[in-house]
Amino acid sequence: MEEFKPTDDLFVSDKDIGKKIYEIEEERVYVIKHQVLANDKDDAHKKYLDQSDIDLKTESSSDVACSSVKDYSKINKTEIVGVVVEEEEEDGEKTTIIERI
Repeated sequence: MEEFKPTDDLFVSDKDIGKKIYEIEEERVYVIKHQVLANDKDDAHKKYLDQSDIDLKTESSSDVACSSVKDYSKINKTEIVGVVVEEEEEDGEKTTIIERI
């Protein structure tokens, strides 16, 4: 099982005690088409490989222009991964934290 790491982007306070933290996993597949100005298929393929990278690339250059991008997505799962609780420190001060369920 993966180690639980609450995100720093969730800000919790005492009014959130008892609330659950849900983690939603989403999977996306992109279909990308490029139109390449070239002399032939080999030249087009070479230009595409030279001017593209592994990341989703939708930028255009003088010879390669992104002409279509479609997004197919689905939600894989939603599960509870944590809960907001109040923790009492040794000095008696209370702190609101996210605890792994």
